[in-house]
Formats: sequence, C-alpha cells, structure tokens
Amino acid sequence: MGSSDISVREHHDRVKDAVSPLCSLDDNPTLLVNDKKGWYVTRDNQDRDEEHDGEEFPKERRARNFCEDYNRVAATRLERTLYALTSYKFPETFDRWKRARFDPERGDNGEYVYADRKPVPRSEDIAAVAVWGDIDLEDDLKLQRPDLDEETYGIAEEAYEAYIQAFADLYGGRDAVYMLDSVGGAYIFGAPEATLPVVRYYADDDDARARVLSELIDRSNDYLGEAQQRINERIDGAGEVIDPDWANNINRQYKMPLTLHGDHDAVVTPVDVEDVRYREPVAVEEVDDTLLDSVHEWCKSFTAVEFEDRVTDLVAGLWPDEYDEHGNWEDALDAWIDAEREREQREEQRRQAAADRREQRLDELDEGIEGQPITPFLQDVYDALDGIDTAEVVRHYASDEWDSGADMADKTEFNPSWRSSKSGRSCYVNHETNRFGDPGDSGGGYAAKAMALGKTIITDASQDLTGEGWAEAVDALRDAGYKVPIWTPEKGSHHRDGSEYDEMPFWAVRKAAVALGVLPEDGFTTKTGARGKEYLGFPGAETYNTVLDEIEAVGLDHNRDHVGTTGRTDSVPDIDLSADPETSVAISDDELIEKARNASNGENFTALWDGSTDGHESRSKAATALCFHLAFWTGGDADRMDQLFRNSELMWSGWDESIEQNGTGESFGETALKRALAGTDSFYESPQSETDSREAAASRDRDEQRAPTESADESELPTEPATTATDDRASPQEQTRREQTKAGQADAKQTETKQTGGEHAHLKEQNRLLIERVETLEEDIEQKEARIEKLEAQLAYYEEKLAQSDDHERGSKPIVERAVQYFR
Repeated sequence: MGSSDISVREHHDRVKDAVSPLCSLDDNPTLLVNDKKGWYVTRDNQDRDEEHDGEEFPKERRARNFCEDYNRVAATRLERTLYALTSYKFPETFDRWKRARFDPERGDNGEYVYADRKPVPRSEDIAAVAVWGDIDLEDDLKLQRPDLDEETYGIAEEAYEAYIQAFADLYGGRDAVYMLDSVGGAYIFGAPEATLPVVRYYADDDDARARVLSELIDRSNDYLGEAQQRINERIDGAGEVIDPDWANNINRQYKMPLTLHGDHDAVVTPVDVEDVRYREPVAVEEVDDTLLDSVHEWCKSFTAVEFEDRVTDLVAGLWPDEYDEHGNWEDALDAWIDAEREREQREEQRRQAAADRREQRLDELDEGIEGQPITPFLQDVYDALDGIDTAEVVRHYASDEWDSGADMADKTEFNPSWRSSKSGRSCYVNHETNRFGDPGDSGGGYAAKAMALGKTIITDASQDLTGEGWAEAVDALRDAGYKVPIWTPEKGSHHRDGSEYDEMPFWAVRKAAVALGVLPEDGFTTKTGARGKEYLGFPGAETYNTVLDEIEAVGLDHNRDHVGTTGRTDSVPDIDLSADPETSVAISDDELIEKARNASNGENFTALWDGSTDGHESRSKAATALCFHLAFWTGGDADRMDQLFRNSELMWSGWDESIEQNGTGESFGETALKRALAGTDSFYESPQSETDSREAAASRDRDEQRAPTESADESELPTEPATTATDDRASPQEQTRREQTKAGQADAKQTETKQTGGEHAHLKEQNRLLIERVETLEEDIEQKEARIEKLEAQLAYYEEKLAQSDDHERGSKPIVERAVQYFR
C-alpha cells in the first residue's frame, strides 16, 4: 500500500464495526495479533515488590483479547495486517498475567523474559476450534495476482470448489462451510461451533477436552492432506496452481476479513461457497459500505451458534473406527481417550520397568557405567536424544534460513532444507516441547528426525524414522559431537518385544569394538557365512578376544566365549542348509501345521508355534525346540523350516542376528536350523500316489507315532519328547496303549470315509495293515509292561533293604541308594 501508517490504521478503524462479530463465539473471545508479532498486552507489574529467584520482573503480560484490545492495537501497534485465530478461548485465558522483563540483549531486537512461562494459550484453553485450511496459490502465481489469466483462475475456482466439498463432507453440508479470499490464495473453514458440544461434554475433564481438540486439529490436517491428493489427481493443473498448507494448530493465525495483504494493496474478502467466484482481489480503495455490510454479515454467520449438531458428522469423519463401533460421538471419543490413556500407561510402565532394571543392574556394577561410550540400557540412548536441543540441530543441519518468520509464542519459524517453501517460514520449532513441525508435509519430530532430514536419510517430514534410518540419524548426531551412548545389550537385556538376550548380539560386540577404541569403523573384514552370505567380522581371534575383555572391563556381561576356549560345547554341526530335503512333503503349509497340531505331541508344537516359551530357559531355546518339530514335518527342508518359523509367533529380531560363533558368522536362525537337522534322524513323508499305498499307510502312522527328538550331544538345547496329556486315572502303560490304538483306528476310519467305489478294496487292505500295526504295538507294550513290573519288584526289594539298614551297615548304603535311584 503506497500510503502512510496513518492511512493503514485509519482503514482498520473504519472496518472495526464490520469485523466486530468475529471477536467472540458464544462469549468466548479469540486473540488479535498484529503483523504476526504482537501477541500480548503489557503493563506494569501489579506486585512489583515480589521477586522470582532473585530476579525482578517490572512488567506483566497477557494474551490480547480481540474484543477488548482491537481499538488500541489498530491505533498504536498496527503496521499493516491484523490476524485472528482459528480457535476461540475461554475468557479466563485473557486474565492470565505473567511477570516479565525486557532483555535488550536477547535476540536481534531484544526479547521479553518471563518468571515462569509465556501467557500463550494452551490446548486446555480452547473453547471452540474450526477445521481450517490455508489454500494458497503457487508461489509464482501468488506474486502475479491480480494479473492471472482466465485459464489459471478457472483451475483455481474448480479446485476451490473441490476443497469446499471436502469440508462439506466432513461437516454434513456446505451450509456449515465458510471461505475467504486471502489475496494470496484462500481460507476455508468449518463451523467452529460444531466443537462446542465436545467442550461441554468434557467440561470437568480438562485433560480429555484438550486431548480431543488437539487430536481433532491433527486429524483434520491429515484429512485435508488426503483430500488434496484426490483433488490433484482429478483436476488437471490443480497441483500447479494451488499449493495448500494444512497447518492448523491450537493458536493458528489467519488474516482477518478486510485487513491488508502483506504484498498487495488488496484486502481479504468473503467468498460465496455456493457460487465460487475467484478473480481479481478487492483493492483497498474499493472497500465501500456494501462490502462492509457483506463482511459484517459473514462475521455474524461465522460466529453464530447454528451448527452444534454437526459434531456427529465431524467425529464420524475424523474418528471413523471408533464411531462405527460405538454408534455415537460421545462413546466414540470416550473409547479413544481410554485407549490413549491406556497406551500412555503401558508406555510409562515400560519406561519404569526399564528404569528399575537399569537401577538394579547398576547396583550390581562396582563402578557403574556413567560416562562410558556404551550402555546396555536402551533408555540411556533415548534419554540422551531427549536432551538434545532440536532447535540447535535444525538451525545448523536442517534449515536454509533460521528464524525467518514471525515472533511466535514459544516457536521459531524456519525455511526447511529438505523441501522448497513458498513462504520461507513454513516450518517451526516448538521450544516448549523440543519438537519441530512441518505442517506442509503433516510431519515433524525431534532432534534425530531433524538430523535425518538434514542429511537426506529421509526426505519427507511425514516419513517414519525407524530401523537403519534411525540408527544412521543417531550416528550422524554422534558425528556432530552430541554425546549419545551406543546401545550394546548384554546378557539379560531386553529386546524391544520384551524377550531377553541370552548373550550380547554380534552386532553389539562390533559396535562396542568401535566405541571402546579397539577397532576403527573400517577395521572389520568381509567374511562369508552360511549360504554364501557376506558379513563384517573381526580380523582375527586376538582382536575379538580383546573386545570381549574391554566389554568386561566396563562392567557388561557379554556371556560369550573367547575364541579358543573350551568353556562351551555348543559347536555348530556341519550341515549344508542348501542340501535337498531328506523326504518329500507334498502338502501345503496350512496342512502341515494342522498335522503337527494334531500329532501326539501336538500340544507342545502348538504352544511353541503360538509363541509360548513356557518350560524353556529363553526365547532362543524355545525357538530351537520349534525347529526340531519343523525339521521332522518338513522332511528336513531347511528353506521351508526357515519360512515356517518366520510365520510363527516365536519369530523375533534375534532370529536374523549374527552370533559369530567359531568364526562362522551365521545368524542364530541358521545355527538353530543346523542343530535341529543334525539332531533329527526320522522325517515325515507325505503320500505320493496310490501305488505307494503301503508306504502311505506307514507314513500316516508316523504322523501320530513319531516326534522330533534331539541327539545326545545337543544337551544344552530343549527337547520336545513325543508326549501328550495323560489321564490321571490310567497308568502310563494303559494311557500309551489308548493313544496308539486311538491313533491307528482314527487314521483307518478317516481313510475309509474319504474314498468310495473302486477304491474300497484298496482301503480295506490299508485298514488291515493299520490294524496289524496297532496289534504289533500293543504286543510291544505288553512286553514293556512285564519288564516294568519286574523292575518295580526289584525296586521294592531294594527300598525294603534300605529301610532295614542300621548304623553298622551304612558303609553299603551308597550302593543301595544308587540302585534305588537307578530304578527310579
């Protein structure tokens, strides 16, 4: 505007009556901000004699009230543009005075310092909020307005129509949708009073109310981001003409109606959502009484309490799963709040348990691990990351321009390095939460994610930072000089899934080698492990042993053997995992699992398959036990064993971790497969054809009678004997007979019912063979029973002798005791 500040202020004085209805909703005011930098009213401290921690604070400040402070701000503070907020606040928000003093040395032009915190409104202060979008023109087009061609205006109008419909879908109709021509683009709002019922419903629960309204803002930003993708796909040219920012937040500003645009001598005006006309903006000198009346009516409509009932549409659209399950908005939000609180409680319990484990382990260590470059506690890493100033990381590694925007409450705006920004200030760091935000990408995070974006480990702030990306970002922070210990879990440390490590994993030993200065990053050598897979290993046994010594020196329990020692006897069998299976098993995985579940030892298999580690010392030993089952049922097919194990509930990250035992560099999974294959001497065979009927009958018999076992030299591994639950009322011998007889008869009956016609004679022969097999088994059992009876009689004899022994016979007691123990 080519006029003086006086004319700017005169213009805003002229329009004050027109915009006055905008100042409050249901007696809840909104804020008034001038030029994106004036948020607060300042006065002399009413209790000036008070000191805070020895400091004097001669001033006090509160948030500006649009209703009460408009005249003074427009007359004395305004430079060009006035802003309102997309939310309305409880009246008491504006009575919250905070003690302050001005420090001319802070920042470029001096800043206020507060005794505790700024008087910025919090989420608990929200009385109502609108779903809102800043739907700008693309940067170059924004500068060219009002001189855009008809085609561009036409695309813009079509896109704005589509965005209005997206809002209407969320609010149950266009009558609850509002639009302003912001000169550089447009603002679209949903009726803010739709959230009033939520505020009343949670009137006595500040936490619940704040959670819901903050989540509503976040979910609406995501909803509109998804709508943008659909609109850009449907409307040719929309993505080149329109560039929205879905950046609503609890204190989001927007240019109020009739205020001046920063770059154009034009004013913000209402747009009819039923007949969108988007052409040249209204110049400031064109503001007349007709426009003033139109703006007054728009503001009255925007703050009228007409659409409270649209809360149902709003919740159903933003919490669809909860609403579908519960059928009304109140129960849907209650369910979400309960789930959130339970999740936070579980997370807090997890953190507390980790802290307790840490304290217990530290008590066991003589000198502790404080200051060490490695730690067995993952929480130590998280705590170190939490202590890094996100603003500092963004400023030095992830911004093209720092502090490029307005003087916002507790926030600093910046121009991100990972994407172009039309305003140069579209991202921010919240200093209170130590978190950055990227509304344009609907993302954000903490220091590690900022570093990941700055180092192009990820390229979009909405991407999750996990796995190798997270580790790379943390390493980048370490390289930048931030003190973040390296997590090296020891024996007894917990996986992220809660299971325990049996020993320090090989990757952690490797990291410890670098952190403790034994080897440089490039000091490892490439080795070839099982199946030709390459990995980074130690250059020699001496280096590996030195690392173990250094780990012990800082107090960690790696539970690994030094190379060349004989403390353990768990050498890995020399088995070729790529060799052909022992037998052919031509059934689907589902059929195989079903057979294993229904076998005589199916209870054991089922427990392991479903993830139970009961009866086993650790998850790894339970995993090895499951491998014995899989070795039998797959016919010794290592690849299929591996595939099936990965589909079981026992699968965890440790399966693929290298254990570097005896220089093999194999993963735990590969070692477990080899041990199971070496310890299994009989395998299941599936029937292949009718000509193999006799073998098929024997195979079905083995389904029920065989069980995976282990060889004697695998004594450290859990075994899974071929047992099932027994009837307490029957003897073990009788129970075994019942099981085997039942198995044979059940198989015979099943075979008979499956076939008809010409196969009948063949099936009768199969049944006869099965019955003969059962009879043979019963004869074997009778012979075993006779042997057991004889042994029991001998046992009774020795027990009687032992009981009759007196003092002078004690010299012979050990022999008798050993005999009794043997027969038992």
